[in-house]
Amino acid sequence: MNHTCYKGSYERCVPLKGSIQNADTIRLRYTDVSASPLVMDGNLVLAKADKSLQWISMESDTTIWKLSFSKAIRELFQTGNLLFASDGGTLYAIHLEDGLLIKEFADINPSLLFAVVANNALVFPSFKEGSRLCSIQLSKLEWKDPMALEGLADFSLKYHEHFIINEAPNFLKCIDPENGRELWKVDVLKDTVQGSFVNEVPFVKDGKVFVTVFPDRILNIDIQTGTVHWNKTFGTGMNTFSVPDFEENTLWALSGNTLLEIDRSTGAIISKVSIPLEGNFKLSHSGSDALIAYSSHKNEVISLQKRSNTFQRLLNLKDGATLPPIIANGRLVVLDKKNNLYF
Repeated sequence: MNHTCYKGSYERCVPLKGSIQNADTIRLRYTDVSASPLVMDGNLVLAKADKSLQWISMESDTTIWKLSFSKAIRELFQTGNLLFASDGGTLYAIHLEDGLLIKEFADINPSLLFAVVANNALVFPSFKEGSRLCSIQLSKLEWKDPMALEGLADFSLKYHEHFIINEAPNFLKCIDPENGRELWKVDVLKDTVQGSFVNEVPFVKDGKVFVTVFPDRILNIDIQTGTVHWNKTFGTGMNTFSVPDFEENTLWALSGNTLLEIDRSTGAIISKVSIPLEGNFKLSHSGSDALIAYSSHKNEVISLQKRSNTFQRLLNLKDGATLPPIIANGRLVVLDKKNNLYF
């Protein structure tokens, strides 16, 4: 299974099962990392500032293969035995098993952080010559004519046959990725205060799209019709996007230092706990008893006990983290702002 930061994943985060297996052994492993890594079956796809790309065994710390490029790789995406790597301008298609470079797509400015696979094609936003939705047919690696977008697509996600994009600043749209036909559109910033914005990529659970809007709002939208089932405010200072609970009909959110448990069906608050936290923490994973949170300002990753004001520090970093931690096979993998990688 491919584990990476969960942008583009329709559930947006995998459930945390059991405890963190490497909680006592996690340490700094690599510096000068240039892209959020991929973790697959105990192996790590690692891009570094020296313009190298490597596939490494996490257990033995041995390099399976290594490639060099003219620029540092900034984004990665994997589907099947294909690995896609972007230096910000050029997109490279690589055979994952042996590191064979198969094809290059020059000067297309892809955004792989928001790439998805739809209709046997890699679909991703591009910001070259305006905002476009681009696609590459996977079986033959053929470029398809891009679709122009009305606004800036700052994320995309796929759930079964549904393809959702955010045309900044305010519209969430469901489109047919084959022809760009609009299926529905919702103004997610309607009736919000000035300065509101979508915090992060939404998640989809049980056919509903959950969108967190800064500073205080969460929306529940039907993915089939675009109907807004509920749109509620939850205090002020919503400093995180919400995460689903995979075992119950709830979602969790941090509003300032208050941990909220919310009924997914109605938006009603089930529990509210004040936690003695310092700094701006964001939630990334939900487990049976605990939640994982990280911060771009505080140099630590923590575990929050559900319905409790207690927490545990899992990892001290050299700097804060801007991307969510990865949890792969029970192991915690974290990239901090200074490009240091821990596991």
